[in-house]
Amino acid sequence: MYELCQPTGTAGYPYFLFGSQQDQRLNYRSVIVHRAGLAQETAGDGGVSTSSSAETGNSVSALASAAAGRRVKFRELRRTKIVCTIGPPTASYEMIKALADAGMDVARLNFSHGTYEFHKKVSDAVDRVNEERFEKARRRWTSHDEAREQLTDSAKSVAVSDAGPLRTESTSSSTDSLNSVSGLEYRNDAKSALYVRIGKMMDSKGAEVRSGEINRAEEIAKRMVEHGLVTSDQVTELVSQNTMLMPAGSSLVLRCTHEAFEKQPEPLEGVAVKGSVLPFAPVVGVSYAGFFEDTAEGDCILVDGGLLELQLERKDADKRDLICRVLDGGELSPRRHLNIRGKTASLPSVTESDWKDIEFAVKELNVDFIALSFVNDAETVHMVREFVTKLGSRAAIISKIESMKGVLNLPAIIEASDGVMVARGDLGSELPLEEVPIVQSFMVRLCRAAGKVVITATEMLESMIEKPIPTRAEASDVAHAVEQGADALMLSGETAKGKYPIRACATMRHIIMRQNEQLIADERARQGLDPIAGFAECCRDVERVSDAMARAAVSLAESLDAAAIIVFTRTGNMPKRLSKLRSRIPIVAATAVSDIQPKLSLLWNVFCVTIEVQDTFEATFQRFKEEVLAENFLRKGDTVVVVQSGMRGIWREQGHHLLRYVVM
Repeated sequence: MYELCQPTGTAGYPYFLFGSQQDQRLNYRSVIVHRAGLAQETAGDGGVSTSSSAETGNSVSALASAAAGRRVKFRELRRTKIVCTIGPPTASYEMIKALADAGMDVARLNFSHGTYEFHKKVSDAVDRVNEERFEKARRRWTSHDEAREQLTDSAKSVAVSDAGPLRTESTSSSTDSLNSVSGLEYRNDAKSALYVRIGKMMDSKGAEVRSGEINRAEEIAKRMVEHGLVTSDQVTELVSQNTMLMPAGSSLVLRCTHEAFEKQPEPLEGVAVKGSVLPFAPVVGVSYAGFFEDTAEGDCILVDGGLLELQLERKDADKRDLICRVLDGGELSPRRHLNIRGKTASLPSVTESDWKDIEFAVKELNVDFIALSFVNDAETVHMVREFVTKLGSRAAIISKIESMKGVLNLPAIIEASDGVMVARGDLGSELPLEEVPIVQSFMVRLCRAAGKVVITATEMLESMIEKPIPTRAEASDVAHAVEQGADALMLSGETAKGKYPIRACATMRHIIMRQNEQLIADERARQGLDPIAGFAECCRDVERVSDAMARAAVSLAESLDAAAIIVFTRTGNMPKRLSKLRSRIPIVAATAVSDIQPKLSLLWNVFCVTIEVQDTFEATFQRFKEEVLAENFLRKGDTVVVVQSGMRGIWREQGHHLLRYVVM
């Protein structure tokens, strides 16, 4: 039995294991001692850093091989992925490389900000990081290949025999290859090397309602000084920021015309709401003229997510004015977001500008994901998918749920999309704050049940924009999102404009790692390592054979305490089905299709590697085995479960679905 020792290194916290289910898994800088007195320490995302054993004095390699508890790298990797928004401070190649090393899995290009030239620069930097990662892996494997060529025939025979016999069924009669499926041709163009590609996600601007320009800040500030609402010292600061201070109880007019949006009108006299602290009402334009029809008297209008809260008192149809009372005072800057609590503006989800941005992102940037803002229905997703397909791209569509209408149509949106983003910022503007956590949990559960990617976003580590460490509440928020089962978490301003982008990414990685390991320990304690635990669950809710095979693979792997589940894929469908089950066993997706790997980069607990395809399963698996053993991702003697299932077979007859139990 394994015993828990006091951790060493910088973390300084224990690894909680329950009862008899003490396990060999390692968390960030924690140490678990084998009963023979052997110890090993890991750091970061799984690399071995130090080793200590006063009794034996053995080297790290000797300790690793001697310990009965296997420390495989796949088990030490993060299950939950990280999306980082790239902004001016992080747009350079050096910063993107540092973010990738800190834990970034997908780089987000926010088309609400920045020019096409900026996004092209970021995309090129990500491509350069990916190419350098491949070249490093390729050089390593070139040296392995040269060494292999020097083996004698007898040595080669011994090397092959170590794997044991691997039988394949009806190989000679198989009519399908790894390069084609369902009549579509897939390029077998993936470069053969074990390395992790950073995915690229474009985030559309979407249709949004914003307040207009503010050109009369100085005039309005001086009038407020006359009424004793601000001091003269505040005037200079407000004017320099082109900002108006709106005290609680004052009046504000929102004029829904294009002219007022571009140039701020003069303040209105005599239209102030009853009991206003000011005899005049500043006027600010609105970007969307239809906002006038979308509102009704008594509506609550939120500015910038609730930093300024207004109540609509009355409407003036002639001037298209919304005369509002300021409920919670605050500052009003140009072009701030406007939302109606509990309502969705009647704007199209995809604007003309969005279509151009999507075309540029697909053609020029070759993005892997398209995040659609303000998706309100499934029809929007279908239109964008058709448009992207005509451009020759298979980019995954991620629908951002940011409105009440989107929440009401969530099941249909999930079915039409490849994934969903819980965009808590705008969602929290349309919903009461106390409803946001409930809706978040509901969305995660629905996506998990459907086997679709779900990303939790907005203000995950917001304080790290200015501070080097997050608040305890933010750390708990990240841990809770991991516990709910989100496939990925997103950093927005923390990496787009923050002072500590690398530290923010590394902090999120450490919280995720710790929570992932604790959840695995909890699951093992719950299951009690019963060989048939959960088998009945594996037989429920089966929609097709592939679902049954995925559940059977997970059940077999957990019963055997396998080191990994291996699946050879060309479309990514089976890894998605396996990830949906949230098994503690790492899922290794091996593919020869180059654009599959980044699309799997958001899937929970899926680690995608590229392979060199051979004519038979035995030859391909032997090559794969040599690479993962040489890289120490797996070790000799490890048990793996290989699942072969899908619409059409790879190295097998159509209709045959197979599980293989292999000792490495």
